[in-house]
Amino acid sequence: MLAGIKRRLAAKRARAAAADRELAAHVWKRSREIVSELAGPLEEAGAVRIDWGEPASSDYATGISLNPSRPGAAPVWVDAAPDWITLTTGEGALEILIDSDGKWEDELTEYIRAVAEGRYRESCVDGWLGRRIKMAFVLADGRECGATYGATGAAGGDELPLGERRYVPYA
Repeated sequence: MLAGIKRRLAAKRARAAAADRELAAHVWKRSREIVSELAGPLEEAGAVRIDWGEPASSDYATGISLNPSRPGAAPVWVDAAPDWITLTTGEGALEILIDSDGKWEDELTEYIRAVAEGRYRESCVDGWLGRRIKMAFVLADGRECGATYGATGAAGGDELPLGERRYVPYA
C-alpha cells in the first residue's frame, strides 16, 4: 500500500513538473514575441539592440535585453520564469505575475512600450529603511502605474542620486 502511495505521489510530482516546464516555455515564447513585435522595428532602425537570451535548462530562462543607442534612454531587461516576469529598467525592477487569462502579456507590452516611447521615469527618495526607488510608467491611455521598492547596491542604494530621472524615447 505504501509503495502505491509513493508511486502516485511521484507521478503527480512528475505531471506538475511537466506542466511547469510547459508554462515556462510558453511564457518565454510569448515574451520573445512581444519584445520582437515592439522592438523589432526599432532595432531595424538602429534605435535599439536586442540581445536574445536562451531558455535555460531549468524552469527559468535567461533574459532578453533592450539596449538603446540613444543616451538617456532606459535599457530594459526581461527575465521570464514560469510564475512571473521580472522587468528591469533603469534602476528599477518589478515583477509581473503570470495569470491564466493573459493579462501579463498586456502588462509586459504596455510597460515596454512606455519605456521605448519615453513614458517612463523613476525617482529615488530617502525612506525609513534606506533609499527607495519609485518606478512610474505612463500607459498609452494616460494612466500611471509602477512599483516602489528598496534600493540595493554596494552602499544600500546610497550611491543613487536623490530625485527624479526621466528617460528619453528610443527613437
